[in-house]
Amino acid sequence: MAHAGSHAAAPGNPGADSGLLAALLGGLSRPAPASDANTAADGTPVTAELGGTVVRWLADDGAPVREGAPIVVLETMKMEREALAPATGTLHITVPVGEQADYGAVLGTID
Repeated sequence: MAHAGSHAAAPGNPGADSGLLAALLGGLSRPAPASDANTAADGTPVTAELGGTVVRWLADDGAPVREGAPIVVLETMKMEREALAPATGTLHITVPVGEQADYGAVLGTID
């Protein structure tokens, strides 16, 4: 039996570990925060939908991309996730492969 105030998980009472997982995966279901530094004149920002490492770009810098097409792969907790182009246009990469990106960070722009 768990004592009051303990973090032991029980049915209907998620433990402390589930809170961490929810925080890490929370970016999958909510939009990335908008940045005041990115206006329409700067192009459409490509943002990190979750924090992690940029593993590879699926399109080259300066290449044309289509809205909805996979353009970058991020890795977090040994899982890879593709991010999709938010617009059609020319990709401008600002975060290179191997760099860490926080949730909501601008990885590049499309104009």
